[in-house]
This record gives sequence, C-alpha cells and structure tokens, in this order.
Amino acid sequence: MALEQLLTMIPLKLAQYHPRNDTDRTLPLLRALLRYAPTENGRKEVAINILRCSNDKLGNLGDHYLSDLLVPIRAMGGRTPTVSAGNPSNPDSVETALNVIRLEPQNFNRQRMRILVLAREDYRCIVSGHCDFEAFNQGRTTMTESETYADVHNAHILPFSLVGGANATHAEIMKSASVWQVIEAFSGISLDDLNGNLINRPENGITLDSIIHKEFGRLSLCFVATEVAHTYKVQNWNPKLRDIPKTVTFVPRAEVPLPDPRYLALHAACANVVHASGMAEILDRAFDDLESMPTLSNDGSSAYVLQHALATIMVR
Repeated sequence: MALEQLLTMIPLKLAQYHPRNDTDRTLPLLRALLRYAPTENGRKEVAINILRCSNDKLGNLGDHYLSDLLVPIRAMGGRTPTVSAGNPSNPDSVETALNVIRLEPQNFNRQRMRILVLAREDYRCIVSGHCDFEAFNQGRTTMTESETYADVHNAHILPFSLVGGANATHAEIMKSASVWQVIEAFSGISLDDLNGNLINRPENGITLDSIIHKEFGRLSLCFVATEVAHTYKVQNWNPKLRDIPKTVTFVPRAEVPLPDPRYLALHAACANVVHASGMAEILDRAFDDLESMPTLSNDGSSAYVLQHALATIMVR
C-alpha cells in the first residue's frame, strides 16, 4: 500500500488510543515520527507499525521508538572521549590518516578521525568559526587578530556508543541489534556502514566547539539539508546560544570526505521528533539525573548502562 493511503488511515487509528495518564506523550511522539522520518520508507515503516498495533499497545510502540531510537541517538551526545590532535612534528599525519581509511578502514580510530575532520574544516568549528587552540598552538593553522580560539572537538554525528565495545555482553549485543534494526528501518542506514571502527569515518564527523558540541549531542541543535549541496540550515532550540549562523556549508578540503547527508538527516529527524513531541525536556531531566555516571569509557561500552537506565522511561 502506498504511503499516502496509509497516512489517511492514521488519524482514526490514533483517535482510538486512550492515554495511560495525563502526561502520556505517545500520540505527539508517533505523529512526530511520522512527520520527521528522514526517508519515505521510514515514514511508511512508522505508519505500518502504528496500523498493525492494537489500540492498547500504541503506548508500547512509542516506548520502543524512545528506547531504541531516540535515547541511543541522544545518549552520551557531546561527551565523545577526548583525543589529542596527534604528533605535531609529523607533517604527513593527514596524508597518513587518509591512506589508512583508504586501505585499512577497520583500523581507523578516533585520533585519525580527528586529524582528518579538523583538517577538512580548517581547524575551526563549522558553526561558530572558532579556531581550535591546540591546532593553533601546534602551528597547524594561523589566526587573524579578529578570530577567537576555543576547544574544538571532532564530534561524531551518530554517537560512538552506537557500536558498543569489544567487551560487550550478550545483553548489550542484543540491545545494539535491536537499536540498529530500528535505525535502519527509520533512516536506511545500516550497521554495516558504521560497525566497529567504521563509526570513526570522517563522514560521521563534524567540528564543533565544546559548547555547541554539547547542544548538538543533546539534540538541541541540528543541521537540516537545503537545496544547495552540502549547505545546511542550522536549527537551534536553545535561545541562549548566540551568534548562530542561519546556514553552514561543508567545503571539500585536503581530500577528506564530507559529512554523510544521511547521518545528519537522521540526527536532525531525532532532534525534531523530541522537540515536536515534548520529549526533549523529559530526556534532558533524565540525563541530568545520570550525570554522576563515571566518565565515558574508551570503548563506549558504558553508554549501554545509560541506555538500560533510560529504557525504563515511558512515554508519559
């Protein structure tokens, strides 16, 4: 059945749902998923799942999308483990990293990713334009008198924690499989694209200063594609962020691949869903309550502890 036909059946189906309590967010969440899914197949998948559900199970469907899509994309965002910029005495570090990604992609680690992503963006935050102080201090770039420096991160678009760690338990592996099943159906992105060290491909990285990285990770800022290739509207829900440009453009530089539009589209879809459904504040509170959690482990496996904790949050 065509998507248009499915959509005509959705209003009646949702009208038959009885909220579990006064703060149940199931209906706005499912509507937002239908509206913002990044692909037509993703919208069709959400529509089919809604129509297949018995009325009393629609709440469970909303919980499923929360725990296996929104929480994993939001989880640990802005807390990518810090890595150094590499050896400043090695002038071939960018070329070396490029050779590794071409010949040995499974050995592409976060340090090599940082080298390439920062070089691609001329060692500046793609949003604020702030120059990375470490790169400037090491002589990798120069600054004009009017420029400002900051701690510029290589931010994963899709979180590093999505691929788990080398020592993942069976339960964590099964959880990861469930998450990726939802991600692929919703966005068309396969685990094969990003499994293992492939999560560190430069196509999954952007440069953000520390403040903007945090907002990006908590889904308070995203990049929405425009009709111009590699140019994105900056969508921001935090009014306290100042001097945010309306658009940014990723420019090819140093032969480093540009961010994959599919990854940015999935991140933007999740950001729009949580804000349109009223789930953003609920997730913010839940993550704030877990800020006492130990520092993110190097292999990202600790993210599964957070995912398990947040799996108890229902759409309420």
